[in-house]
Amino acid sequence: MVDDLLLEIGTEELPATYIEPALKQIEALSKRFFSEERIPFKEIKTYATPRRLILFMREVARKQDDHVREVLGPSNKVAFDSQGSPTKAAIGFAKSQGVEVGDLVTRKIEKGEYVFALKKEPGRTTLKVLPKILKQIITGISFPKSMRWPQSDIRFARPIRWLLVLYGTNTVNFSLGKLKAARLTRGHNLLSTKTIMVKNIAKYEELLKNNHVIIDQEKRKKTIEKAITNAIRETKGKLLEDKELLDEVNYLLEYPTAVLGRFEEKYLKLPREVLIICLKHHLKYFSLLDSEGSKLLPYFVALKDGISEYMDNVREGYQRVLTARLEDAEFFFKQDSKRKLDENVEKLKRVVFQEELGTLYDKTQRVIKLSEIIAGLTDADCKKATLRRIALLCKADSVTEMVGEFSELQGIMGREYARISGEEKIVADGIYEHHLPLSSSGELPHSLEGAVVSIADKVDTITGDFCVGFIPSGSQDPYGLRRQAQGITRIILHKKLALPLDILIDEALGLLKKSAHFNRKRLAEISEVKNQILRFFRPRLESILTEAGINYDEIDAALAVDFSDLVDAELRARSIHKLRKSPDFEPIIISFKRAKNILKQAGERKIKVQSSHFSEKALKEIEEKNLCEGFNRIKKETEKLLKEKEYQGALEKLVSLRKPVDDFFDKVMVMVEDKKLRNNRLALLNRIVDLFCKIADFSKIVVE
Repeated sequence: MVDDLLLEIGTEELPATYIEPALKQIEALSKRFFSEERIPFKEIKTYATPRRLILFMREVARKQDDHVREVLGPSNKVAFDSQGSPTKAAIGFAKSQGVEVGDLVTRKIEKGEYVFALKKEPGRTTLKVLPKILKQIITGISFPKSMRWPQSDIRFARPIRWLLVLYGTNTVNFSLGKLKAARLTRGHNLLSTKTIMVKNIAKYEELLKNNHVIIDQEKRKKTIEKAITNAIRETKGKLLEDKELLDEVNYLLEYPTAVLGRFEEKYLKLPREVLIICLKHHLKYFSLLDSEGSKLLPYFVALKDGISEYMDNVREGYQRVLTARLEDAEFFFKQDSKRKLDENVEKLKRVVFQEELGTLYDKTQRVIKLSEIIAGLTDADCKKATLRRIALLCKADSVTEMVGEFSELQGIMGREYARISGEEKIVADGIYEHHLPLSSSGELPHSLEGAVVSIADKVDTITGDFCVGFIPSGSQDPYGLRRQAQGITRIILHKKLALPLDILIDEALGLLKKSAHFNRKRLAEISEVKNQILRFFRPRLESILTEAGINYDEIDAALAVDFSDLVDAELRARSIHKLRKSPDFEPIIISFKRAKNILKQAGERKIKVQSSHFSEKALKEIEEKNLCEGFNRIKKETEKLLKEKEYQGALEKLVSLRKPVDDFFDKVMVMVEDKKLRNNRLALLNRIVDLFCKIADFSKIVVE
């Protein structure tokens, strides 16, 4: 027997960015806790609006599955005598567990054979278990910031105002703090102020829609898209596609209605990005393009939460608010354009970047030096003067009026003001590019100069923040260091830069040490900071390689050897992934693991293995001679391929050793009594393992 389950958590308005992650957590927590409580179900769906998080589960069993619990008793020797008859120990144990002696079973465990009592526990009804599960789900949701409100011991993103819980036709006896669950919900906060009785789960969605709430976010998104299409038809333009804004607006509304507005054409003289940012970030309006998609039109589309009443008044209000923002932007642009961009550099001395890391001017000087160091390390084909100019001006727009008001325009305005100031195009573009990428999958710098300055800026921020203790933990990353590390990794891989991370971090830390603001007491911790930063970068590279379709064990194997040279690590991981399809791959990996285990055992026995002491003359068996001959044949070619980073070819050479390796392990005993013979065979294996390990630690590869 089954019933559907409905949980609605009614709240004050949630931040739009909190909602999607919360829904994913609700689904994961529901799967986990219902599974732990042995309650089967068919399907989970989650919905949300700004004022409610909803869990809907189909066909939830009415009772838990029965459970057989095994209770450990005395050992078999103690429980039964030599004749197999139960002793007092067995009888007493059975009685204490409420089972018959004849129902005791014997199990072999690590400690030996022991007696167990099998206790069948019948499942409880789902109605009795639900209060515990629902509380675990609600309190298990984590948010970037939570709050506690008066008369509540519950932490949540916003105060919870009502709880609707229905299981079939039953209400659930469930309380959260002083709030008790009921079968009541609420409609739109302006259009339907009364509480609504929910008698039937199947009618719940329709009931709320009749009270101006569309609970299904996908249906709501389609409603928004259709409303926008209808609103812009008269303009003969087209929407500037913006999935991020659409997703955000979708979680700001319960019953969307589109409003078309316009602004004066004089504002089109402002840089395109200024207009888009004013519309998007500050007002959540959509921009419109001409039919060719090349120019902005003096129109916008806003979304109203509610029905299409008094639209002229609504439109006028939206236009008035936008005009005020555009007037500000026009004023700031004119003021900033009166001086050249490089005149702002001196002002950076008055802006503190971080107390122990100095001002933005200090950071700029470090970025200049790091950029030159990176260009030198990578033999980058950059003009030194151009690189220095980009690095010098990269933070200059931070102190402009426009960026002070619209922080999202940093970099964009730097590029614009650089053009107005007469800077070269490559310098202007480099100023913008040094901020890239803006997201984990965002646009990367196009120019090599922009890429170098971007790396320099980001690595200075990461090393500086780690030095002063601003290290990301859990979901907390207030300074976006994960994104910046991901950006560095992506840029290096995209540009194929031979830039070892350990050297890059050393150089960045070296510049920090020389800073007049840096706390001298932290100098002793620098070496550990370097290791922390390297460990911080590894998951970023793992993530990128995983997205490229490389298996986790192939990544582990490649990165276990070294990942400081990101491009080299990627090449090795890709080579392993490609060669895995070879029929000889897994057998040679099994042999490698065997060889490595033998060497490990030798180490545990304090046997010193030295490849340099290997002697071909000391070989006795034909199989070990054949293995040595095969190894010598491929060694020089393999090392040449490794030097040229031709890892695919090098691996193919190593895999060709499969037959002599198999024959060796089939016929030759390594750990013999003869010390000289044993050490020589160990040295041969060590030479082979060392060559393999120049590509990867193949013991990390999982074989069936």
